[in-house]
Amino acid sequence: MTSDLDAVQDAIAAVGLSKHFEATAKGLVITGDPTFGECESLWETLLTFAKTIQFLIGDAMTFFRKRWGDKAEQIISERTGWSLETLRAYEWTAEKVSPDVRRLDVLSYSHHQAAAKLNPREQKQWLAKAANGDGDGKVWSVKRLTTAIHIGADPAITAWYLLVKMQTEDARTDLMRELEGRGYLCKATEKRGGAT
Repeated sequence: MTSDLDAVQDAIAAVGLSKHFEATAKGLVITGDPTFGECESLWETLLTFAKTIQFLIGDAMTFFRKRWGDKAEQIISERTGWSLETLRAYEWTAEKVSPDVRRLDVLSYSHHQAAAKLNPREQKQWLAKAANGDGDGKVWSVKRLTTAIHIGADPAITAWYLLVKMQTEDARTDLMRELEGRGYLCKATEKRGGAT
């Protein structure tokens, strides 16, 4: 008796990535003796897929619908494992943010999704600002970009926060009392188990 997982995995076609590498529903299959250069090339391919998968799916769906109309649903089936809502979001963002505006070199798909409702000129401006950061090489967070787009400007910094790791509850209490005595608002929390 086959499980639902087996049925889904059997329905997913293997994809040849090169003569030595094949992507399957269960993982990467390696055959032969790939060279260092072939391994390096595979790695670049996998990184590209990981970074661009939402746009790859969205671009494909857009093409399928333009080319095949309603018949495209035969290609875009429910066996993907993604909800129809997720697939439609990928398609919408891919339609709205053209490849020449995309900044996947440094920004995530979510950055592009945040800018998708804007016209292409505004998308390019906001994505460039987010990618360039404050000139310090740090890109904006998606939240910062979303807020900036919403208010029409990069939001001013209105508060700074300090997170301090203490080794004991007594040390934490002492530091909180000292800081509160100097007029600072303090909030305590703790972490249980696991790595810091």
